[in-house]
Amino acid sequence: LPNVTVEFNSLITMNVAINDDLGGSGVKYFDMYVSENGGAFAKFDSLLTNPVVSFTGTPGKTYCFFSIGTDNVLNAENLKNACELSVTLKDASLPLTWLNFSGLQQQNDVKLTWTTSSEINVSHFILERSLNGNEFEQIARVEARGSAGSTTGYSFVDINAVKMAVPNLYYRLRKLDRDSSVGYSATIQVPLERVFSGLIVNAYPNPFNKEIRTEVISGNPSDIIRNIELINVSGKVVYSRQVNQAVNRTVTLDIPEQLSKGVYILKVRVNDEIRTLKVTRL
Repeated sequence: LPNVTVEFNSLITMNVAINDDLGGSGVKYFDMYVSENGGAFAKFDSLLTNPVVSFTGTPGKTYCFFSIGTDNVLNAENLKNACELSVTLKDASLPLTWLNFSGLQQQNDVKLTWTTSSEINVSHFILERSLNGNEFEQIARVEARGSAGSTTGYSFVDINAVKMAVPNLYYRLRKLDRDSSVGYSATIQVPLERVFSGLIVNAYPNPFNKEIRTEVISGNPSDIIRNIELINVSGKVVYSRQVNQAVNRTVTLDIPEQLSKGVYILKVRVNDEIRTLKVTRL
């Protein structure tokens, strides 16, 4: 893993180079493993064919990585227990003082509030949201209003957040200074209670092996099942199928044999609503 870049002191991008033995069948795919602060290695992505791999870490922590290649006749490298690449993310302590950062569900929305003091040279905040606590997306930009000697409160309402249809949402703040330096707040978790809309999704068998039968039931027969995805624990889509058929039917998903055993999130989109279920491959 010779080539690596780090952005925003958290996004690690690696260019992985794996070569088969001379006269071998060639590399089919590879899996990636990571260790945090000297802990046990764990797989964070699998069945990769693109050599460019990204991982989001936490400032102040050290990460070690190695890859395991599998060739075209499915011979895999032996499991390793040592770094091929080590990356330490600098501690991104913010120059301002964080007094609090919290979130609370209000019907279908989530209201987020935070308070700072001693804002020095701060330009603005980027509010980021995640479904799993690992992969974040930007949802808002809030201009800084504080000063070195003041306490300043901020708020933002994440409209219709419950439509993400997950038990918890995760939020963090990215702070950008006028000199382009970047820092992050702690990540907060906001529990959600689902608001029943008459849409029911079931998946069976669960655990599954070769196929998943996904049953989608709605009180509105004109609702359309747009697509169905399987997402691994790293937040990567590993299977996707466009459906575009009316609800109140069962859709059978033929799962590729090379999909690893483990836990996945089944994500079903009906119109603009999303439902998720946890499923396990044996």
